[in-house]
Amino acid sequence: MRTKILFVAALWTGLSTAVAQTPLRSLTVDDLVAWERISAQRISNDGQWVACKMQPWTGDATVYLYNASGKQVADFSCADRFEFANSSKLLVVSHKPAKALTDSLKLKKVKRNKMPMDWLTLYSADGTRANIDSLKSFKMAKRADWMAYQCGRKDSALYLRALTADAQAVRTAPAVSQYAFADRSARLWYVTAGDTVGCRPGLYVTDPASGTSTLIKEGKGAFRQVTFDETGNRLAFLYAEHKDSCERAMTLWVSDNASEARLV
Repeated sequence: MRTKILFVAALWTGLSTAVAQTPLRSLTVDDLVAWERISAQRISNDGQWVACKMQPWTGDATVYLYNASGKQVADFSCADRFEFANSSKLLVVSHKPAKALTDSLKLKKVKRNKMPMDWLTLYSADGTRANIDSLKSFKMAKRADWMAYQCGRKDSALYLRALTADAQAVRTAPAVSQYAFADRSARLWYVTAGDTVGCRPGLYVTDPASGTSTLIKEGKGAFRQVTFDETGNRLAFLYAEHKDSCERAMTLWVSDNASEARLV
C-alpha cells in the first residue's frame, strides 16, 4: 500500500510540474470572434432529424443536419432561418450573402439595389436540394406542408409551393404587400394592389389545396392588424378607405369561412 501511495504522489508531482512548465496563452480577440455558439435548433415532428445553427460572433453561420443516430448528413453555409416541413420530409433554409462579400461591395459603394439577394434551399430526406434565388420574403404553414414566398426586388408577386420534393410553385397574386398563414391550417390571407388583368385590389383568402382565392374585402385603402383565428375559419381586420387618414378612420371588419367581410 505504501508503495502505491508513493507512486501516486510521484505521478501527481510530475504532472503538476509539467503543467506548471507549460506556458498558458491568453484568449485573444481573434479567438473570441472565431468562437462558435449554437444560436438555434430544431427537431422534426417525427423525431428523425435534428438541425442546429452554429454561429460565430462575427461572420457567416452554418446549419448542420443530423439524423436520429447523430450522424451529420448535410450542412448549409451562410445560413439564416431554417424550419422543418410539417411532414418532416423537407428542411427549408434561408441564406444571406457571405459577410466578406457584402463588406467588400459596401467598401466599393455598390448601391443597395445592386447588392446580392438572399436565397432559399429546400432539402429533402433523400438528399436532393432545390434552390429559390432572389428571395425577398417567405413564410411556412405550421400545420400543413405549404410555403408562400416572394422573389425579386421589384416584383411583389406571391407564390405558393407545396413542401414536397417535386412540387412546382404557383403564382397566386401580383403586387402583394402583406400575407400570413393560419396557425393550424394551410389557409392564407394576403393583401394585393391588384392589376389590370382581372385581379381586383383588396384582401383575399386562399386555400392552397384547392387553389381557390376569394376576395374578402375590395379596396385600395389601408388594411391593418389582419388576424386569423387558429383554424383560419374566421378573419378580422381594420380598414381605412383613405391611407392618409388610417390613424383616425379605421373600421373593424369580420369574415366567416372566407365569406364577404361585414362591418362590425
